[in-house]
Formats: sequence, structure tokens, C-alpha cells
Amino acid sequence: MLFIKSAWQGEERLWKVFWLYGLPVVFIGFFGSLCVEIGAAMGVGVVGRPSESTWCFWYDIWEIVSLCYWVWLCTSLWRCAFNVEKRFLGYGARALAVFVVILVCNNYFYANSFSLFHGHG
Repeated sequence: MLFIKSAWQGEERLWKVFWLYGLPVVFIGFFGSLCVEIGAAMGVGVVGRPSESTWCFWYDIWEIVSLCYWVWLCTSLWRCAFNVEKRFLGYGARALAVFVVILVCNNYFYANSFSLFHGHG
């Protein structure tokens, strides 16, 4: 877990933050999120399956963990941006971090997907 702290403090190489801690986790997270959302959708009224409240609980947990990850990743990208030989890559990393923050904020706060704020119906 030392890499979490070193990336957060801006001590990690940019390529590690992007290629090892960023991109693969985003793909794994996408499929994990997809499974949780499908489970939440199918959990309503299906015999032998977890109830809707169970799936919604896991959906809320997933959303919180996901939000923490995105905060960590964007902060790490920003702080480690200039730990590269070519300075333009640092500017690109910072632009990417800002873009991701905008997308995450849009997803959580404007697209009604953050279930802790909007309830489950």
C-alpha cells in the first residue's frame, strides 16, 4: 500500500500512476460497476436472489469506493504529472485529471447516479 501514499504525495513516476494504477483499475471498475448495476436491476422480485435493498446497499458501497478511487487517481495524476522526462506529458496528465474531475462530477451529481443523494425509489 506504499504506492498509494507515494502517488498521493506526488513521488511516483507518471507512467506508473497512469498505466499501472489508473487504466487497468478503470477497466476492472467498469465491469464491476456493470455487475453491481445489473444485480440491482435484477434483484427486484426475483425468487432466490438478493433483495433490492441488498443490491442497493452494495451499489452505495461501490459508489463510495469508486468516488474515493477517482479522487485519489486525479490527485495523484496532478501531483505526479511532472515526474517525466518530457514536460508536455505532464501538461497532458494535468489536462486529463481536470477532464476526469469534470466527468466524475457530472456522473455523480448531475446524472442522478449517486444513489445516496437520490434514493432508490
